[in-house]
Amino acid sequence: RRQIFAVGQRRFVRRVALRDIQQRAIADDPLSWPIGTDRLLGVSCYDDLGRARHLVSQGADYVAFGSFFASQVKPGARRADIALLAQGKSLGVPVVAIGGITADNARLLAAAGADAVAVISAVFAHDDMAAVTRAAAAIAACFDSTK
Repeated sequence: RRQIFAVGQRRFVRRVALRDIQQRAIADDPLSWPIGTDRLLGVSCYDDLGRARHLVSQGADYVAFGSFFASQVKPGARRADIALLAQGKSLGVPVVAIGGITADNARLLAAAGADAVAVISAVFAHDDMAAVTRAAAAIAACFDSTK
């Protein structure tokens, strides 16, 4: 089991530890962060391909771009253009899309180049586990059909 430490993420997800490191606190060398060798280091790059390029060169295992859509969690988040996902593929690491992700728009992001999506409200806003499972499965299915 690997733990994922994501720079700029703020949610704790079951079985995946996300470490909150704000953009203003990012060091020039993410490899100096004491996270261990059995973990992945992900970085939030917002709408900034140059930031992603720099952090991948320093050892980031994956990059996250967004917000792609309006989000109840971060309504004032800066928006990223969907074309950024295809540009991010040139970095040679997985590309994650964040911000307002639902089953209705995840397919568009997958087709544009996202390897994964980070989802909060569209899955976890449900009151019962069956609804959470259905919502997560609907989003996962968006990626099954793009391969």
